[in-house]
Amino acid sequence: MAQTFTDTSSPSSPSPSSTLLASGVLSRVETQLNDAGNVQWPEPTLLEYLSDAQMQLYEYRPDLFLSSAQVMQTPVDITAATDELKVDKKSRLILVNLVCSFAFAESDDRQNLERSNAYKNDALALMFGKGR
Repeated sequence: MAQTFTDTSSPSSPSPSSTLLASGVLSRVETQLNDAGNVQWPEPTLLEYLSDAQMQLYEYRPDLFLSSAQVMQTPVDITAATDELKVDKKSRLILVNLVCSFAFAESDDRQNLERSNAYKNDALALMFGKGR
């Protein structure tokens, strides 16, 4: 079974001083995928998955996109590792799990599909405060 990142704290509203860059998520994703050189999953592919993950998180938990001034921030497409995500740092593990889920889902291999499912389940548990 895939090793996934979990967190026992429940994500809440973003804190005012939190800034999360795409690179902060991608470095953890590359470690989880055992692909630090981006051989199997090139960075542009992972950035696309990260954009998708951010949109999925927004769909399930829009409250995680509230600024410290209680203004809703809309996710934008991520095109570079230096792009700032519109979500709190506490949501990083959710995004890592979602991106890994998307990466493994592109395979026809049963083991990778099971890994994809495990990462997605962990992301959902983290989204709703049920981390393992």
